[in-house]
Order: sequence, then structure tokens, then C-alpha cells
Amino acid sequence: GTYYMKGDVVRAAEVAREALAAAKHTGNELDLLTAHHQLGQALFYLGEFGESLRNLEQTMALYDLGVHGSQAHAAGIDRGVAASGLAAQCHLELGWQDRALQLNNAAVALARRIDHPLSLAVALFNAAEFHAERREFAAMQQYTDELVSLADRLGFPLYAGAGRVLQGVARVDTGDVDGGIADIRKAMSQLAGIGTGLGAPQSS
Repeated sequence: GTYYMKGDVVRAAEVAREALAAAKHTGNELDLLTAHHQLGQALFYLGEFGESLRNLEQTMALYDLGVHGSQAHAAGIDRGVAASGLAAQCHLELGWQDRALQLNNAAVALARRIDHPLSLAVALFNAAEFHAERREFAAMQQYTDELVSLADRLGFPLYAGAGRVLQGVARVDTGDVDGGIADIRKAMSQLAGIGTGLGAPQSS
């Protein structure tokens, strides 16, 4: 998780593969669920959408709301919510629009059902990115505004910053290019200030 948050997704994928191998050896279901999610997440940001989706689908297959929904507070995030949201984006990148929209909506609905604010922030961010990719900026703005309000209220600086980046994108779309770019730069600076490398340009 640390490598992922710092933006070193190559190392994050390596660590996740090691964790998955260990989980397969022990057969622990929760460890398998977690490792598949971590690997799917890293592979998504490496652009390996097919392999990412296979791991995220394994996460969703192992996920049981009755068993795992209550573990979100201990784990920090609900894996079912996070896996469904990223799987939606994988389907989108692979051209499977209907399944993508279904999973996107399911991720948000699950997050609202389990009543875990950080998982809801993840779902709202993924949904906003999903609609941005589809150039559905009105829907993106709706999710983004809810995300920023939630993140500011509860003190989630990563998601507040990420949401403000997307608000800048929406502002650009309305024609205020200079204002939108300024908003994006300010939000990226805030994200850098909390030590995350996600979304920043990567050196080879």
C-alpha cells in the first residue's frame, strides 16, 4: 500500500505478487482477497487492464458483504467497493460499456450501504473518474462535488485534493481553461504536500 500511495506502482505490483503467492500458499481467504485487490489496483495504474480485471474479479468473487462489510473499519477500506469501482474502469478501457456502468453504479451503492465514509470517498472518486473518461462531465461534477464535501468535512486530504483536480477538469470543460488549469495545479501541489505521487508525471 505504501508504494502505491507514493506512486511507485511498479514496486507496488511486485509486492502484491509476492503477497498473492504467500496467500495462495496459506489458503487464507481474506489474504487472497486483499492480495488480489492490491495487485489489480497496481496493474490498473500500469495500464495492464486485462490482468488487472482478472485480479479484481477474483476479489469480487471472494467478497462477501456479510463477512467483509464490517471489516472496512479495520482494513481502512472496503475491498468490494474498491475492486468494483476499478473493475468498472477496466471494463471501460476494454470497451465493455454496459458492464462498466453496472459495476460503477454497484460500487457507489455498496459504499452507501456499508456506511463507511472512506470507502464512500473511494467510490465517489472512482465514479467521477469513470464519468470523466466517458466525457460525461455533468455526472462527473455531481460525484466530485459530493466527494470534496465529504473529504473536507471528515479530513481526507488525498480525496479532497483528487476531487479538486477533477473539479478543475470540469471547469476546463465549461470553457474556463485558465481557471481550470490553475485549480488543477493548486490541487496537485496540495497532493504533493501530503506525499502522494499518484497522478504525478513519472520518470522512466
